[in-house]
Amino acid sequence: MKKKQQAIATYNERAQKLDNAARTELLKGASEDWTGAKEAATEAGKFELKALNLLRSAGQKLHEAVNKDQLSFESFRRMKPALPTDMSYIAAQWCVKLAKECDKPFETLSDAGHARRLLFVKLESQDVPRRLEEQSSHDVNLWSELMVKASGFLAFFNQLTEDDPMQGWTADRLASFISTTQPICDKHAEAVQLAAAK
Repeated sequence: MKKKQQAIATYNERAQKLDNAARTELLKGASEDWTGAKEAATEAGKFELKALNLLRSAGQKLHEAVNKDQLSFESFRRMKPALPTDMSYIAAQWCVKLAKECDKPFETLSDAGHARRLLFVKLESQDVPRRLEEQSSHDVNLWSELMVKASGFLAFFNQLTEDDPMQGWTADRLASFISTTQPICDKHAEAVQLAAAK
């Protein structure tokens, strides 16, 4: 009986040692992950500050390029060939707003919080249609994305025609606009027919 108890005790001790070793490894791994995450967050913070300071600098340069006037769509359109193809008018406006409201470079992440708030204010100021009906969780993302993009296009187009009215467009520009937007017109007409049938 005594040998059986010793065998059980030895087994339990070995199991406990294995548990302790596994726990030690898990804790070591958790510590390494924590330290790595802190280092990555610090690096990410440095990159965020660098990016925001570069966006602010771009805004200063865009603002100077229009002689410190309002950045209109027309002035942006004239500058567009010299700018990156993925820089939109709204992005350029945000950079200028950032430069105007932040007179010195960002030094801390809390300073950068102001820039993030400016971005959200800019995004919220865009007219986005409200949801008109219940949507499934799958539909929400695609539908919302479509509505946001359509609203962005409308805001962009309204600004364009305010700065450069269609009446002044050349025949080539009008023809290009007509051919490019025709598929949207076709889908709009189809939607009107479908809505009328419901």
